[in-house]
Amino acid sequence: YFSPPVFILIFICEGLYFGFYYFSYYSIINHYTSQKMVGKNIGNATIALNIAATITPFIGAILLNQNPVYLISIAVLFLFLSLLPMLSLTSVDINGADLPMMDLRIAKTEFFEYGLLAAIELIIFTLWVIYAFNAGVSLAMISTIAITSGLASILIAEKIKNAITKLSARRNLKFISIFFISLLSLYRYFYPEQILLSNLFFGSAYLIFNLCVETELFLKIKGYQTYHSSAWISITAFAARIIIVLLALLIGLKNIILIPILLCAIYLFITLRKPHPPSDFTATLHHATSPVPRH
Repeated sequence: YFSPPVFILIFICEGLYFGFYYFSYYSIINHYTSQKMVGKNIGNATIALNIAATITPFIGAILLNQNPVYLISIAVLFLFLSLLPMLSLTSVDINGADLPMMDLRIAKTEFFEYGLLAAIELIIFTLWVIYAFNAGVSLAMISTIAITSGLASILIAEKIKNAITKLSARRNLKFISIFFISLLSLYRYFYPEQILLSNLFFGSAYLIFNLCVETELFLKIKGYQTYHSSAWISITAFAARIIIVLLALLIGLKNIILIPILLCAIYLFITLRKPHPPSDFTATLHHATSPVPRH
């Protein structure tokens, strides 16, 4: 049953998770990666996260079948173990106190695109799960969302993590991904019972868009204090999710499935209005044919 108070509670819990976890995640990646390795590092982090997200449901199901106490105990143990690597970072200046604070205007387009990404993610995963459950889809089928999306993400991230460092590749991949996100939104709207197929392709399309948008954002905020930049990332995502939740309460979960089409159209409009950047090949050719300055 779609209850607004329960829905708001879920959203608050997701916000707390996003705020605490991703604030640290973005700060650490921003600190330890270089401009040249941004795409590859984000891709590797995505692979690691999705391997964990794919394996965990299987382990959790086995433990839950044995004894719920086992599941809770092992979950607490792993949470504790995950904190140990963080202890080694306490003496490291992750923030970069000697670096300047980022002016939001420098990366306003990239932050707006990230807001669109956060909104699409909320719709195609969290809100879709709630809608599917309310529509009578079995929990067994709903559980395939994490597994199928995770497997697709692992395979695709491994394939494109090196290519997305190039501007032209990111631009082309984003156009491809928003086309499929729009097409799959229509498919889900008219055929909501086709869980497995839509999850597999949605996970793939979203992963491509996610890697490209995050890579561009990190390239823009590199060289500035990480905590300040990470705070703006979290604020951007939080604001986008608030808007989507309010919209879902207004138009209903069924109709919210179509909103990614609108968000992709907004992204396309913004992208086509921007000055077309030179391709990587053009930039290299220009550099190679430029006259060498005489001293």
